[in-house]
This record gives sequence, C-alpha cells and structure tokens, in this order.
Amino acid sequence: MRRASLFAVSTRATRTAPIGSDDASSPIPGAGMTAFAPDPTGPVLLLPPSETKRPDPADPGDARLAPDTLAFADTLGETRRRLIVEVAALSARPDARALLRLTARQAADLPANRALGDRPPVLPALMRYTGVLYDALDRASLPGPAVRWLERSVLVQTALLGLVAGGDGVPAHRLSAGVPARVLDLVRLWRPGQTAVLAGLAERSVVVDLRSKAYARLGPLPAGAGSLRLVVRELTPIGLGRPSGHADKAVKGRFVRALALRATADQSTVRDRDAVLALLDASARDVGVRLLAPAAGAVEWTLGVPEQPVTAAGSAPRSRG
Repeated sequence: MRRASLFAVSTRATRTAPIGSDDASSPIPGAGMTAFAPDPTGPVLLLPPSETKRPDPADPGDARLAPDTLAFADTLGETRRRLIVEVAALSARPDARALLRLTARQAADLPANRALGDRPPVLPALMRYTGVLYDALDRASLPGPAVRWLERSVLVQTALLGLVAGGDGVPAHRLSAGVPARVLDLVRLWRPGQTAVLAGLAERSVVVDLRSKAYARLGPLPAGAGSLRLVVRELTPIGLGRPSGHADKAVKGRFVRALALRATADQSTVRDRDAVLALLDASARDVGVRLLAPAAGAVEWTLGVPEQPVTAAGSAPRSRG
C-alpha cells in the first residue's frame, strides 16, 4: 500500500552530497528501526521547535543520534543525513556565525553543531526543547498516560531533522528555519518529503498545525478535511487582534498540555473531524481560550485569547507590559 511506505523505516545506506561536493558518502550511520504511528484515538499535532534546548545529562548513556531510527526515515532519512553533514561542515568554517545568522550568544552552540557527525547524545524531542511553549507544556509534570499520548500524537518541525516524533532522540544543535536559502535552502530540501508525509497523515488522522509560519513553509499542510491550521490571536472588543506574538507560544503550550490530559482522561476515540474539533474546543476552554472557526474567505482556525486570559491554573496573568 502506498500509505504504509510513509511510515516504514529503512536502514539502507544512502549517499548524500554535502556542500562543495557533487558526490560524497554520509558518515552518519543508522542504528535500529522505529516508526511513528499516530495515536489512533486522536489528532496529530505539529509543533514548532525552540531555539533554546536542554543540555545533555552528565551521563548520556547509549542514547546517540541515529537518523535511521527517527520517524519517517524511509522518506526523510536522506535529507537528514545530508543536513547533518552540511551543518557540521558549515559550523567549522571561520564565518559560521554569519552564515547561520547567529548572535554572539548563540555562537556558543557551534561546537555542538560541529559534533553532529560524531553521533552525539540525544534527548527525546519533548524533553530537549525548552523555551516558552515547552515550559508551558511542562512534559516532566504530566502523568505517564499523557506523556505517552504526546509521544504518539506530536510531531516537532525541526530545521535540522525535519518532522520528528515527540519521543525521537534530538541532539543539541543550533539551526533555525531562518537560515538564508543561499546557505541552506531548507524549503527546497524539506518540502518534497514532508509534503508526502503530511499527505499520508491527513488520510488517516486529523492533522492540527500549530507551527510558526517559518517552519510551516518547510512542509505546507495539505488542504482538505484531514487537516487544519491553528493560530493564536487576542480577542478585543472590536474583534480579533493581531497574532499575539510571544504569548502565542505560552497559549500553544498550555493548550497542548490540556489536550493530552483531556484525551487520556476521556479515553474516547476521536478519529473524525467533528470529534476532533469538539476535543480541541473543550481543551481550549480548559485553559481559558476560545476555538474560533475561520471567517469567510479564511482558512485558519483561531485560538482566541481574552484580553485577560486565564492560565492553566485558572488565575489571570500579569500584564505583559
């Protein structure tokens, strides 16, 4: 079946071409086999990554980067191996900071990039990423069933590895979707494979896209009943305001957390679009926001944030100043 091919994992050797070469073998080995299977009881959630990441533990053990063990390796594995090689090479150049558009502080992550070819330690994606969204999601404080639901339901859109499952191993690194195309054309590299992956997912689950625009460009959501895009906007007395910027991430994190808790508490099957929309609406209300259908001529659903939104704990936040 065509659909099955999107989820199978291959450990076949693949030749890739890093910068400056028309034909070079990737030194990154594959190890083991795994596959991402969407939770059959709920939607698939697409999240953006974070610029900030949790450091490796003092004793990382045997958990090491192995591209062919990540989700969708049959479709995305070649691009992953290529980017691992190219980012490591770029990061070894004297002008690496300028090429990758890094601040002086961010340049401290260049050694991690240079080590990508040496099978560095990994952490599960939902543990590796920190920052506003992932701090609000707070995986560490969730009960086991909710964590397992997230690992089956969440895909994180990375620039380095493409779409990875919430439980996939991600190394410490620094690469954003804003890298200039003349340095790394991430849209050209990721879009074909990720378009195929998302089309397959939308055939069997409702795909809910919470990615930022820069990361959504790496793999646009297919049109149709099997997918929907969610944005965060502030509710004002005269209607919807602009996207809420920094607060957008916190709302998304709390919303996904509520979704995992509600889905595992209800233990109900929500395969069809109407059932998914009901689950999304209930989870939005749990964190004090409103799920709003697209306006006429629009395609994006909205998480509407009141001017004084409540937090997951039910208290009004301080003014954002």
